[in-house]
Amino acid sequence: MRWVDVPFTIDGDKLFTQQTTWPQRCACCGGNNEGGIYNLQAYLQMDYTNTGTYRTESGFRTFFPVPYCAACSKHAGPVLNLRVYTWLAGFALWVLVGWLLFINNLGENALGMILFLGAAVVIGLGSYRASQRLVDRVSRSRTQGACVSNDYAVHVRPVQGNWQIRFDSDDYANDFAWQNQLRLFSPADED
Repeated sequence: MRWVDVPFTIDGDKLFTQQTTWPQRCACCGGNNEGGIYNLQAYLQMDYTNTGTYRTESGFRTFFPVPYCAACSKHAGPVLNLRVYTWLAGFALWVLVGWLLFINNLGENALGMILFLGAAVVIGLGSYRASQRLVDRVSRSRTQGACVSNDYAVHVRPVQGNWQIRFDSDDYANDFAWQNQLRLFSPADED
């Protein structure tokens, strides 16, 4: 994994980011992107206030148009329905455990309450892990042989006046850095 730092500046209430050009091929498989793009969203939080009743947040949001082919967009796109269904199944199982405890007259004593809360923790963690594995398995089954990731292959975060754009494909990162005349970093460069 390599990354490129794209500089930005803030002037009053405006964010200015260096214009970037992207290699015109899919960032995941390297194939023809057929004009498809993935809008990589970047967010820089400037202020956050939580008064207990109200929460305010201010910052800057920008997008980077990353070339993506239709097949890679399909496997990288969120598979949220699977995750939600797994969580709902876990909740239904937890309700079933509570009902079984209640009909066996264990719902009103301390042991029943401990079992009920313990079941919440175990079933909650189990459904969370099961949803992760299910989403991972479904996305991996949709990948092609040349794909570098079953998730999106490009990520961004703000770091000290730069948008740090991380690439799962070293070749794509090299081409992006070269086209934009920016320095390419690798994990060995981290201090």
